[in-house]
Amino acid sequence: MSHPRARPASRKPRVGDIVSFPFGSYMARGEVIEDRGHLGRDRERIIRVRVELDNDAVPLFTEIPSRVATVVRSG
Repeated sequence: MSHPRARPASRKPRVGDIVSFPFGSYMARGEVIEDRGHLGRDRERIIRVRVELDNDAVPLFTEIPSRVATVVRSG
């Protein structure tokens, strides 16, 4: 009997983690630099992320709900 491969439980993003998240029409990747707390709709947790677009470009800072972020690498 075949069993589907179990997927490891993903954890909530923490400061220092590298996360990916939907950003316009592509998936962006950035570092969580701040946990803003339960400031979102219905007390949803918000995180601040720094995204490096190019090596020479000024980094982009954005705030997103933690539920849309997937931890790529722990910090």
